[in-house]
Amino acid sequence: MAEETRNASRSSALGLLATVTISAVTGMLYILGLIYSIPNSVGVYTSLSIYGGAPIASLFSTVTGNKVGLMLTNIIIANLFFAGVSSFTVTTRVAFAMARDDAFPGSQTLKLVYPSTQTPLYTVALVFIIDCLLLLLPLATMKLKASYGPVAFNAVTSICVIGYQMSYCVPLMLRGTTARKTFLQTDFNLGRFGTLVANIAWFWLFVTSLFLFWPTTFPVDKVRHRAKSCIA
Repeated sequence: MAEETRNASRSSALGLLATVTISAVTGMLYILGLIYSIPNSVGVYTSLSIYGGAPIASLFSTVTGNKVGLMLTNIIIANLFFAGVSSFTVTTRVAFAMARDDAFPGSQTLKLVYPSTQTPLYTVALVFIIDCLLLLLPLATMKLKASYGPVAFNAVTSICVIGYQMSYCVPLMLRGTTARKTFLQTDFNLGRFGTLVANIAWFWLFVTSLFLFWPTTFPVDKVRHRAKSCIA
């Protein structure tokens, strides 16, 4: 959206900075509220097992009761819905931009714009179908003993997160290393702290991406087993 913003070189940077700051503050307050709401009397894991593996919904129900807990859970579901719509919109924009540059097979069809609505319907339909298939992966093996569907879904989302983080990591790494002296400054810049912040940022993105290579079930199961042993 930066290219559609007035005075983009400054406004887009300030918008990103404000978004990150507000999200960090509100997210930290929300997480702290959840942590301090966990009842100490019944234990962490026993209090979060009401809705069969949905810890946040179980926590809401345990602390506030079923009706209020259901309302709070519905608020999260609504937020997830709008986040999904936003993600779908961004993905469609990126897919259309790549099709416009003939980067996809069948780009001649995908980049066609429907005359009456001025929207790339073929690109929207392609992204919609792919998203639906990915969301159906956890349901693929519900009746089987092996959970191939959820494992495949977690693998796909992990790969997407890694790619997303690397798309930020590589430019930041170049900014803080080889291009630190040739990088063109814009109206909004961090001055002499720019190189330091860039190096911290790309190193953090690289390290956190490594965590996504390991299976998610092993450390969780290990911690859960130890916690149950302590409760017993």
